[in-house]
Amino acid sequence: MPQKGMIEMSASREPKMITKRIRRSPELLIKELDTKMKKLEERIYKKNKDAVHHIGAAILKRANFDFSSFTHEDLEAIQNMTPHGEEMVTEIIKKANQS
Repeated sequence: MPQKGMIEMSASREPKMITKRIRRSPELLIKELDTKMKKLEERIYKKNKDAVHHIGAAILKRANFDFSSFTHEDLEAIQNMTPHGEEMVTEIIKKANQS
């Protein structure tokens, strides 16, 4: 077996470099997978933007959600999924489910 960095002739007679693969830590792999999942999730939401909008509007309408008390801070809390944002979303879903 050739050593790292040596050229080996393949069956198609084309030279190819042989290199060892660097082993990555599990933490790095998890971080990379999380990043890929977020990108994929964003792509799915973007592709189905109309459906997501209509579903959200239907839930808000069913819950009789009042936007008059909705602030920019509330929007940021929901977007960042802070504990306050999660609580707001949970309450909206509960109200929609009850009606």
